[in-house]
Amino acid sequence: MLDHLRLEHLALLVRLAYSVRQGWQLNRRRVKGWLRRVKDHLPIQRHPKSPKDCPQCCGGLPLEKVHLNREVRPWSEVKSKRGRKKRYATQGYACLNPACPYYGIIDETIHALVRHTARGQDRDIPYLRCQCCQTVFSSRKGTPLYYLKAKQGQVERVLWFLVEGVDMAVLVRYTGRTEATVARWLVV
Repeated sequence: MLDHLRLEHLALLVRLAYSVRQGWQLNRRRVKGWLRRVKDHLPIQRHPKSPKDCPQCCGGLPLEKVHLNREVRPWSEVKSKRGRKKRYATQGYACLNPACPYYGIIDETIHALVRHTARGQDRDIPYLRCQCCQTVFSSRKGTPLYYLKAKQGQVERVLWFLVEGVDMAVLVRYTGRTEATVARWLVV
């Protein structure tokens, strides 16, 4: 009887050792990283989600002067007359590539911007492409909405309702977003 209990305990210990070994093999990298952080007392490094989280943005770095090329030929004269006409108004947007001759030019009749879709997919947030330098960027780049994935109209409505005094719980039900998300829209 005693030998039988010892064999059961031994079998249980073998199974436990095997499962620990399997778990170690599956999660070795994660456990080693966790042990290293605990050992060194280092916080987890996260990417900044907004300019307020970025130490370079908050450090007060000096701004660089940029010289805009105003004597550039309009893109409609440079490109071929063939092809599809513009269907998306790009007035007020400019190429963000400092090396591009059309950098900083917001006049639609001069710059080389067109709407960019990835393989025929139309996105909720429009992307633009400079036909001169092939740079693709979000139309929200450089605006407070850049870090948000919500539609612009929804954010505007929620902020308008908040200004009018609508309760936060009502807005959470209305948008389907969490209270933290709606509160973050206020900070932007």
